Amino acid sequence: MLASPAEATVAAPRAEPGVSGRSRTGLALCLLGLFMLAFYHQLWWPDRVLAKRDATVSILPIKQYLIERLRAGELPEWFPYDTMGRSFLGVAVTGVFHPSTLLYFVLPPADALRAATLLACLLAAGGAFWLGRHLGFSAA
Repeated sequence: MLASPAEATVAAPRAEPGVSGRSRTGLALCLLGLFMLAFYHQLWWPDRVLAKRDATVSILPIKQYLIERLRAGELPEWFPYDTMGRSFLGVAVTGVFHPSTLLYFVLPPADALRAATLLACLLAAGGAFWLGRHLGFSAA
């Protein structure tokens, strides 16, 4: 039998002495981040790339071409090295305007791809944590 809204009471969360809600959330986020970094520990090693075949054959050369053109002050609109050429801006894999493209300016392409993968996984875990907290789940 369902209770009416007037009868339904929500128990207030217990406050533990010395630990605030923000510090528990921060601790849970830190543990989640450490878990994600431990799960993807092989991406920390040099010369490791997630899904190496696809990344080394298609993504890394495209990103290298993109950074070479951007450093030369050009916005590449055409990719001449794929069969008879194809649009560069119109293909999603190039990611010309994606924020992770900035990583390719400061890191070699393979390292930037690894860093982008790790950052994406950390952001996804943080977003899932935020959604869970927003939906009322506990930090644990």
